[in-house]
Amino acid sequence: MEIRHFKTFIRVVEKQSFSKAAESLGYTQAAVTIQIKQMEDELNMKLFDRINNQIYLTDNGEAYIHYANAVIRTFDEAVNFKSEMSYHSTIRVGTVGSLATAQFPEIIKQFHQIHPHVEIKLVVSKTPNLIDMLNRNEIDLVYTLDHMVYGQELTRVLEKKEKIVFVSNDESLTPHNNYSLKELSRIPFLLTEKGEAYRFDLERYLAEQHLILTSVLEVGNIDVIINVLLKGMGIALLPYFSVNNLIEEGKLFEVDCKIPTIIMYSQLFHHEKKYITQPLASLTNLIDKINK
Repeated sequence: MEIRHFKTFIRVVEKQSFSKAAESLGYTQAAVTIQIKQMEDELNMKLFDRINNQIYLTDNGEAYIHYANAVIRTFDEAVNFKSEMSYHSTIRVGTVGSLATAQFPEIIKQFHQIHPHVEIKLVVSKTPNLIDMLNRNEIDLVYTLDHMVYGQELTRVLEKKEKIVFVSNDESLTPHNNYSLKELSRIPFLLTEKGEAYRFDLERYLAEQHLILTSVLEVGNIDVIINVLLKGMGIALLPYFSVNNLIEEGKLFEVDCKIPTIIMYSQLFHHEKKYITQPLASLTNLIDKINK
């Protein structure tokens, strides 16, 4: 038996007529008669009695309605499985602290407007850990800020150059004055946690000049660093996108330093073999749009 047999049987029950069932299904009456006969032959039992041009369910036919409805319901659920998963699912995104703080509040807000029933699970870690998780299918996307990342099984969706800047509101510093790294190293430094790619570059420049920072804070959350800066204390090295609004508003200022500009890349990846659902495609498009 095929699903059409079950649907025809239920329609005949609803219409109490072979001809009316055929009309509603777009079949000929002969086609409906054949399908019911095929069901009865395969089940080896009568489903309908035909008396005086009327049809009546047999006891077996009455009992079989439950099973026919169950088959149709299960079939419809199977057909709609993909769309149901699209509306009730979770997308697992791995990212770094700076992007989680600066961009994901807006990303989540806009994504929720498009897919209100899809949950985003955000995993914050270092880039190497995130790539390992992606390769183990523990996350669906990696959105990171780092040096260029390469991998044979990575599909790169986004690549954008990002400037990393020294920023402060400390009265001991003057905007537009070009400081040496030695001069800045004496200012109280607010550091992101070890392992951040741009902190690694800063430490490399310090090591080349045999300098040690005056560190007063080390924290993974750049919001904490920014709030301390806004109190007029210290200096920090942060992605420009995380502080550009505050610089434009005059609440913080960029500090020029006599070292090469530190450049990182915003990068978005998925595994090359990852099946891209419609919500996952929407999220990647949204992240790409925000970076335009």
